[in-house]
Amino acid sequence: MKAFLETEFAEKMKEELNLEFNINYIPWAQYYDKLNLMFSSGEALDIFWGSPSKLAEFANKKNIMAVDDILPENGPNILKHFPEENFEAVKLNGQMYALPVAKAPTAVKFHSLLVREDLLKEAGMDAITSVQDINDFAAKVQQLHPEMTPIFEVDPITPYYRAFAPPDVSLTPMGNAPQYYVNEDEPGGKVYSLFDNVDIVKQISEMRADWRSKGYIKDNQLTNAGNGLSEFNSGNYAMTTGAAGDRAVNFIGSLTKNVPTGELNEYLLNPEKPRYKQMVVTDVFYVAAQSKHADRAVQFLNWVYENQSNYDFMINGVKDKDFKEVGDKIEKINNDELWPAWMLYNKTYAKFSTIIPDKTANSYRNWDEGAVLSKTAGFVFDNASVKDEEAKVKQVTVEKIYPILWGFLDYEENFPAAQKALKDAGVDKILKEYEKQLSEYLSNK
Repeated sequence: MKAFLETEFAEKMKEELNLEFNINYIPWAQYYDKLNLMFSSGEALDIFWGSPSKLAEFANKKNIMAVDDILPENGPNILKHFPEENFEAVKLNGQMYALPVAKAPTAVKFHSLLVREDLLKEAGMDAITSVQDINDFAAKVQQLHPEMTPIFEVDPITPYYRAFAPPDVSLTPMGNAPQYYVNEDEPGGKVYSLFDNVDIVKQISEMRADWRSKGYIKDNQLTNAGNGLSEFNSGNYAMTTGAAGDRAVNFIGSLTKNVPTGELNEYLLNPEKPRYKQMVVTDVFYVAAQSKHADRAVQFLNWVYENQSNYDFMINGVKDKDFKEVGDKIEKINNDELWPAWMLYNKTYAKFSTIIPDKTANSYRNWDEGAVLSKTAGFVFDNASVKDEEAKVKQVTVEKIYPILWGFLDYEENFPAAQKALKDAGVDKILKEYEKQLSEYLSNK
């Protein structure tokens, strides 16, 4: 990636846009901490990738600028190739604070499980649709490949709403705060705390305690969370958290560099339950408040979506050097990742690699089929009035709740005290603020 960006990419940017790039690389585990240092120091920064769930936090801290005035003139292709709902989803107090340049499948985002399909076949299984399937798969992986660890999950909560909520109830967690959720089957903007739902917490905790006792998860699961996805791509694990089919498609290149026979697919627990679309936008670019070249940064993204050739160049590199076209697919000559495909995904231009099995490609292509909009779709939480409480609750969650959810601490002995600590930290105030804002949002739709 570094070589590509410093040579062919740099040459094309200079030739077509008269732009020179200085690109910073930050490990995922340190990403947002490093960004905060760049904000506070005023370090040169024009544009950066981020999760849409960070929008309110960045805007309230004045880390980013509104793009309403610079987008129409500098980003006509962005406006052309993305739906209106994308732009509505990145507004706060009527202003647009992000460039929503990714439109990938979003139904039940992060509720799925990313599974090594090749190992699933080896285990004689067709799918993962229940917690019992996970147990069976982990046991067989452990038997067939004792050098591997069966499970490493990035999200300890979200996939298991589908497993442990009542069969006829659909619960949707609140974006980047999965400890709060709504019931899709009831009207209005009522918001609940997972940690008041002791039945679900107990089941998750006991499930993980069982996994830990059997060696299905490692003892460094909590302390090594930031490296989980990279270790999965190294072939060290058989299952992790999915992302609406996205990771199965975009991680395959990294995996097959380490495991040439590797295959990936994503599965939902209780797949018969409705699929709700909560995240209208999957990935965004923000223009930093300290940017001195905001218009040029937008022009770069606008160039990417100008035509198929530009998009292919960004994702796949130089034709006939890094890739070649095989029908409607891409055959990689160079399997190194250049610019991450998921970061710029647009279904108008995106092509599947020849190394992606049709089952995985079709799963991703049809992921949103039959999905319905969640009541939380497009909702952006403004945390300005509860920032202190959020910091305290986060600390309690990391120190007292996560060890219980991961089965490191006994539920019966530790959860009552942890629950009280959350109350003392102000979790109920946060919950009420979520409910107030969501109710106002729904009443104005």
